[in-house]
Amino acid sequence: MKRKSLLLTIVAVSLIVTFYCQKEAVFNKYVVQDDTTQYLPAVRALLGGPLEKALLQGDLIISYMVFKDSVGHLQLYLFLAPFLDPLTVSKLLPFLLCPISVLLLFQIVVELKNQTTAFFASLMFVLYVWTSDFGFFSGGLPKAFAFPLLFGFILSMIKKRFIPILGVLLLQVLFYPVVTLISLTVYFLDTIRDKAGKKGFAKFAMIGLICFVLAWVLYKQPHPTFGNLVTVEEMRTMPEFHSKGRSHLFVSNAAAFLNGECSSGIMVSRAFPLMFAAFLLAVLYLKRDFWRIPKVVFYLLAGGVFMFLVSYACLFHLFFPGRYLQYTLPVFLILVSAFGINKFLDRNRPPKTRILLVGYFTAIVLLVYLPFLKSNLREYEREILEAVKVLPDNAFIAGHPSDLNGIPLFCQKRVLIQEEMSQAWDKNYYRKIKERTYGLFRAYYAESLAEVKAFCRKYGITHLMINKEHFTSRYIKQDEFYLEPFNSYIKQLVEKKPFVLVSPAAAEFVVYESRKYIIFDVRGLLDPSEGFPGTEQTVYPQGV
Repeated sequence: MKRKSLLLTIVAVSLIVTFYCQKEAVFNKYVVQDDTTQYLPAVRALLGGPLEKALLQGDLIISYMVFKDSVGHLQLYLFLAPFLDPLTVSKLLPFLLCPISVLLLFQIVVELKNQTTAFFASLMFVLYVWTSDFGFFSGGLPKAFAFPLLFGFILSMIKKRFIPILGVLLLQVLFYPVVTLISLTVYFLDTIRDKAGKKGFAKFAMIGLICFVLAWVLYKQPHPTFGNLVTVEEMRTMPEFHSKGRSHLFVSNAAAFLNGECSSGIMVSRAFPLMFAAFLLAVLYLKRDFWRIPKVVFYLLAGGVFMFLVSYACLFHLFFPGRYLQYTLPVFLILVSAFGINKFLDRNRPPKTRILLVGYFTAIVLLVYLPFLKSNLREYEREILEAVKVLPDNAFIAGHPSDLNGIPLFCQKRVLIQEEMSQAWDKNYYRKIKERTYGLFRAYYAESLAEVKAFCRKYGITHLMINKEHFTSRYIKQDEFYLEPFNSYIKQLVEKKPFVLVSPAAAEFVVYESRKYIIFDVRGLLDPSEGFPGTEQTVYPQGV
């Protein structure tokens, strides 16, 4: 097939697969990738509206969203905001970034080998990225820019174009610094191979220094409100970083280590074993030709492994260690498999036989991967979100953290805590989140309105939302209510009965009730003469 036809085919496949996995999000505004709830509210706050006032007043959650976003990602959304709603942008970006990644990978492999190898590498890549729970492109998040920027760098490096190399590396720092470190490692290994001499190493040193300074200025300065990162010694003693916590970095078995996004970040998909089997078959078939594969393919794997180890050695200050393998190991396996297929097809065969074999291998790849395609999407409950939307703009809502995840994104209302924003990485930030979480559950399962009143007054809560299912006997018997260390505390609370929020005593404060939820306007609980300060103090529950 001609190169143009192959390119059109692979782009069409990437768009079809992306649409198949994202179609629910396209047609339902309440279906999104989970992590968008960690980013888009900050964009909307910077654009104006109810959350802007919250941001200006130093709202903890919204301010942290701005802080944790990458500069390039945030600015891109702000730039596009006059033309498209940020939520729409997040749903459209996968349809742009996935085909771009495929085209760049295709061009890389054409430079390294030929268009047949490029076709199969691109085909396996576009299918694999949509079989992972990680959701590489879903949601248009900072990580969605990793592959196009990584492939853009590798292509520039292969072609020895200094200015594009520098430009792509700077974009990596702005959008997703993880791939900057992978790229610099690959660049260093390639510089050694080329025996570039003092001039070549001087270029590498200059580029590395520019990237380092930019990354340090943008990301490594301690924030006065959120504090320093926790150390690895602290992580080991915190339940938040073990199997039942928010970021399960430390796990006890190999399966959890490989599959856990937060432990290693590798997040091997169900299709990974098949991809690894294809890699082994390709190695056996290639034999000595395996070592004749262009060195940059091996450098990509070496860069990922090296940064994986460095990330652990640097006390996790270089983000989740497994992220470095997540963007390199699958690509390495895919490229080797594609080289194996090409060798099989490259034997002297009649043109018709070759075409049939290309179709045969294409069908095999499709049959292997298609059953494992995943959407990586979640549908948020329309009914409760529509109810929250009509609350006052200055509403400050408390409720179970898992139930509040979508409210800042879809309703532009402030929340006290949400599960998606309960990371324990920054000390001062998490200290406040931890205190809020204990206080919330103490009020959630309170025995008296006085306890609820004290909680609402302390934080300035205007509305309290409860999930009726959380008060049923069946739910209480399950012993799993939330993340650790809070789950152990909740177990103690639910032993006390009755719960005032589901008793007639709280009925007069109800402003909304459905089969599943109740919303209370708790301002009626407070005595106007006492004021409504909403001041926080660091006071943990007794015994915690």
